[in-house]
Amino acid sequence: MAAFADKARERREFDELKCQLTTLNSKIKMSLTVEAPDVARCLRVLSALSALPVTKSLLLAFPDIINTLRKVRKYKANETVMARARPLYNKFRGLYCGVDSPDVIIEDDAQ
Repeated sequence: MAAFADKARERREFDELKCQLTTLNSKIKMSLTVEAPDVARCLRVLSALSALPVTKSLLLAFPDIINTLRKVRKYKANETVMARARPLYNKFRGLYCGVDSPDVIIEDDAQ
């Protein structure tokens, strides 16, 4: 019975993290619109994203965050946003691709 409760708790935590990841992804996109970019909000969201305990299974369930970070790290209007997004992208891409070391830098061929 305890194993079932643990599984249910883990599933609930996974769903909550996925919801948070989805929310942060949409906040990043909304803060860097062409019409009215809000760089300070984007930096706050990126900081919140870096504090989340993201796992490979979570990234497999929601890979859109990797695409968003790939685009944000190429955001030329603000160097701070690019600098904050780059390590997050490398960390998440490493988790997604199965690279064990978080220090490994993975760059796209199509830049």
